Amino acid sequence: MNTVVSLRARLQGKDFVEKNPTTVTVNTRRKLTGGEIALAKIMFKDAIDYSKVEVIRGGLLSIPTRSKNAMTPFGSIHLPNEDYDKVKDFSQDQKATNKIWFIHEMAHVWQYQLGLNTAMRGIEIGIRGGYSDAKAYDYDLVCDDQGKKFQQFNFEQQAEIISHYFDAYHLPIQGHNYPVLHNKNVMQKFSLKNVLKEFLVNPSDKALLSQNYGGIYYNHEPKKY
Repeated sequence: MNTVVSLRARLQGKDFVEKNPTTVTVNTRRKLTGGEIALAKIMFKDAIDYSKVEVIRGGLLSIPTRSKNAMTPFGSIHLPNEDYDKVKDFSQDQKATNKIWFIHEMAHVWQYQLGLNTAMRGIEIGIRGGYSDAKAYDYDLVCDDQGKKFQQFNFEQQAEIISHYFDAYHLPIQGHNYPVLHNKNVMQKFSLKNVLKEFLVNPSDKALLSQNYGGIYYNHEPKKY
């Protein structure tokens, strides 16, 4: 008898759930983890208010998800849906490239919080074709860009330089999932350190923000605007 009553109760409970569905809300944004803050502080120290930064799933008209690239136009990181679902904590992720990616995006957070209009800079570079074949990211500390100050690079180049310095000085070659990039960064580590010398001393200095509105490389030949 007890078995029959128990089974009847379960079936009744199942019917109730089916007739009264509950909407489960899935978080589509999160704060930085303690590990991510510690990781970012390696480069940015206390120049960022980390409590204001969120990691967001998609958004921005689904552009991050369609392009499979992160976007950080307003001080928070918009990740493609798939990457948001996979990476719960960049500091614990096994892929070195994801840590480099995180530092790159945090550089845009740094720029935004210090007063740079990163959304407009992104639009300007996009209009000039800078995101086609990633032209906006290229830099050359050996030849064309030798002797340039950090603020003379466009805002994407600045983020690349910071993240490549981080890779060269703070990530090991052992287990690196992109050793070609790591070796390139290590080979130019002293050039990276030289161009970042003022940033490394005081990342809170607003004078370091990009004053370049879109110098873009085409086949390693600089084209100025």
